[in-house]
Amino acid sequence: RTMTAYTKESHPREWAIFSSIDTNDDGKVDRDELLTECKSFGRESARDDLANTLDKDGDGLVDFSEFCQGFAAIAAMEAAANFHPGWGGEGCFGLGVAGNVAGHMAQAGMTQDSGKTPANIFAFYCPDPPDSHSDAAGQGKILDKIHTFPVTTNIVEYPRDAGASKVQVEPEMAVFVDVQYAEPDSDGKRLVTGLVPRQVAAFNDCSIRALEGSDKLSEKKNWGAESKGISSRVIEVDSFAPGTLVDRLVMVSYVMRDGVVEKYSEDAPARNYTMFHEPLLAWIVDRINNQRNEDKWDDVGELVRAAGYPPHAWIALGAGTYTAWGEKNYLKERDEAVVIVYDDAKFPNGPDAAQVEALFHDKTAADGIVCVHQTFV
Repeated sequence: RTMTAYTKESHPREWAIFSSIDTNDDGKVDRDELLTECKSFGRESARDDLANTLDKDGDGLVDFSEFCQGFAAIAAMEAAANFHPGWGGEGCFGLGVAGNVAGHMAQAGMTQDSGKTPANIFAFYCPDPPDSHSDAAGQGKILDKIHTFPVTTNIVEYPRDAGASKVQVEPEMAVFVDVQYAEPDSDGKRLVTGLVPRQVAAFNDCSIRALEGSDKLSEKKNWGAESKGISSRVIEVDSFAPGTLVDRLVMVSYVMRDGVVEKYSEDAPARNYTMFHEPLLAWIVDRINNQRNEDKWDDVGELVRAAGYPPHAWIALGAGTYTAWGEKNYLKERDEAVVIVYDDAKFPNGPDAAQVEALFHDKTAADGIVCVHQTFV
């Protein structure tokens, strides 16, 4: 009988998840590591059953072969969680800001004083609405597409839609906010009155650059359950004011292709965003309330209404600029990407080559760094 060989090359999805659980990099998953994984999905009580399912030879350790053979149990646990626990619950919207570019270190910082604004906003995830019959004022097609929760921490499902090509990582800083609403008007509609920042994460706003038949930006942003990425760890913030922690945060990204690490985007300080600080949050509030369903943009206010006015949102604030290599290389299956947000007070020159390499091996990031490492499968 032919024995199946289980390798990173033959089973890239399983390897990406296995290596993220195997935190000491010894090629085995022990019960403590399995418990950490179960906790991350709010399924701590599932540890023993999962261990018994995976540990075929009963030695207390799970090797990669055993992990692959029992992978259905891992997939079932993740599916039961329904959404990434760090996401903020089922009633948490996903928004992005288009055209808010963060220049790299060598460029002069353009702040909110530049007088420029980003292009517009888009939705990449809309929680299931309490009213399942809502079509968000004629936007049912978009609603159907962005109902699927797209965010993971270790893999990206390479898009296989007909006509989809030119896939790029968009390395971004995302902010988790509490959403404040006005009282309902006579039609039951509520306007957003404020966004209160709570956390910052590294975010991979992975995007399809070319999609035949697409006329909305949001259609290129969510192509299924594994099309975005967010760091498991976050940075707590209590202000978006100038001079606070957010001014020290810098985005950068790398891609590993055929074992070689390439810098994918330049080090881009958030303070160099076209628009930032409280003016950016105020502008997003205005766009939610006033952006209309026209051209490639959606009426985001109607999507928010259809979702039952979610109390929280993750908002991807915009990407940095690509390196020459990132500009000309679109992503391929088996590529790995790391998106990093770091504190430049702790890392004035950014993470060094050894630290970046360690992040590709899912080592715990140093204090002052949050990152998401994903394999394209």
